[in-house]
Amino acid sequence: PGEPRGGGGGGGGGGAPPAHDHRRRRAMGEEDHDAEDHAEGHGGGEDDSGDEPADDEPAEVDYHDPADDEPVVLVCSEETGWQASYEISLGAPPLRGAVWIDPRPVAHVAAFAPARVVLDADTMAANVSVTCPPSETSATLEVEHDVTACDAAFALSPVRTLQLRVEATPQHAGHKKKHSMAAHNRAMELWAIIAGAILGAALLACVAYYVCLTRRRLRAYEIQQAAIVRDQVEAARTRLDDFQAPFAVISARDFVGLGCLRDHEQILDSGALRTFLSVGAVVRAKRAGSVFVFLSHQWLGVAEADPNDAHYEAMCRAVAAIAERRGVELEKLFVWVDVLSIPQLNRTLQSNAIASLPTFSAACDCFVAVAPPATHAEGRACDSKTFRSRGWCRAEMAAFWARRGRDDMFAWTGRGGDVRPVAPNDARLLETISVFEGEFTCCRLGHPDGEACDREKLVLPMLGLWMQVYRGRDGAEDPLRVAHETMAPKLDEVFPPDFDWTHEASGKRLSVSRPLFGDLVEAARRVVDAETGADAAPPPRVAYRPGTTCQRHVCEWGGDGVPGSLTLRT
Repeated sequence: PGEPRGGGGGGGGGGAPPAHDHRRRRAMGEEDHDAEDHAEGHGGGEDDSGDEPADDEPAEVDYHDPADDEPVVLVCSEETGWQASYEISLGAPPLRGAVWIDPRPVAHVAAFAPARVVLDADTMAANVSVTCPPSETSATLEVEHDVTACDAAFALSPVRTLQLRVEATPQHAGHKKKHSMAAHNRAMELWAIIAGAILGAALLACVAYYVCLTRRRLRAYEIQQAAIVRDQVEAARTRLDDFQAPFAVISARDFVGLGCLRDHEQILDSGALRTFLSVGAVVRAKRAGSVFVFLSHQWLGVAEADPNDAHYEAMCRAVAAIAERRGVELEKLFVWVDVLSIPQLNRTLQSNAIASLPTFSAACDCFVAVAPPATHAEGRACDSKTFRSRGWCRAEMAAFWARRGRDDMFAWTGRGGDVRPVAPNDARLLETISVFEGEFTCCRLGHPDGEACDREKLVLPMLGLWMQVYRGRDGAEDPLRVAHETMAPKLDEVFPPDFDWTHEASGKRLSVSRPLFGDLVEAARRVVDAETGADAAPPPRVAYRPGTTCQRHVCEWGGDGVPGSLTLRT
């Protein structure tokens, strides 16, 4: 029914003769039958056919041309512009209707134009062009055609085979070199990607290891810091529960007979000191009629407490006035004074006694601030105002006031010849709770040996005092409740997280910020809440910052490579 003939792309000649199909044979058979019917009509009714065919009967002719089996070959290449064409025609006229021929799409073929050929006579022919994309590989393809016709003979008859040969682009020297370079570049890109992936994976592994190591170190550091905070809070609590050093006092009768203030070791050797090793022992002595008075004063010298006996005479008068007020004999009145009650030569015993200062103060029945007008050994005027500015004096007053209230607090200023009670809501008393804003001699001297500041020595005792105040904030004890109401609004002022540690050496003086309370106040509050059941929720996982360790600082000028800078190592 159809006959493609190559053309256009150099794919063969003009094709084979039209295929002789069953349509032709059927037409010729009908003509023979007409001739026989005509002979019977004119020659009689006998049948002369016999077994052998008549000599004048035409023999069957085979019209099949062997050339029809040869495929039509089309060539698409760079030389043909990747195009080829062929012609389609019918081998015989259809008895009715038309014949539709559709080239079937195959690989390596971009398009057929036209996509469908319609023929209705054997005198018609259609030219079909084929377009192929450029290819680097050669291939031979067989193109099939779908035939649809009203005459069934065309639909059943085969179409002459059509082959499409796609020839690759010639690999000349320049192209080969270009192809080789492209392949080389692709290989290099591939290796670069592989190397980048390996390096990226290695870098990622290093980052992950560093992050993991950092987290482990941070966790270990947090655990270490938490342990320090826990130990500091526990140590602060024990500071107020009992004495950390012997509570050494002298009877008022022996005190007025000293003639001057003497050091602890001198009084100890004379046998005049009486020591109490626990708060319970002091309580039992009070039940037996003893009265304890705490004398607080400002030192009038750097190495001596009272070089000119100005404070000693005022203390003797204050002791006599307290004995008269309390109606107690001098033998039953015991006096605590820092210079004779705290060891002056043994630094360890001295530190333990200093740590118990708030406890010593709170264990006494009366507190007397001895601050008459006097002159310091360095020529400065000293009085009640300078007394209230001293850090140690503030600590002693704050400890007594927070636990005992102001009712048994007195001041001897040299005016009026008698001790006078501290007035209610005295602003001068309230300013003394800011202990760490007071003046300390060690800071004025610049800590020349790198010793810990006196502020650091007071951290744990004052933290323990705060824990007692916080625990009793809602209790029946009026002093603790009042102390909490006074301290709570300004905790950072009363218990500063950091302070400036000043160092002076070789004519240089610089300050370095150091931790003081850190987060100990908040940590102590959590501990008290947990103990009293005030906070039923589990404590959050918070990395509290420890307070000072109160150790000697090793100072290095320019230790961090910056001239004039100060580096500290504790």
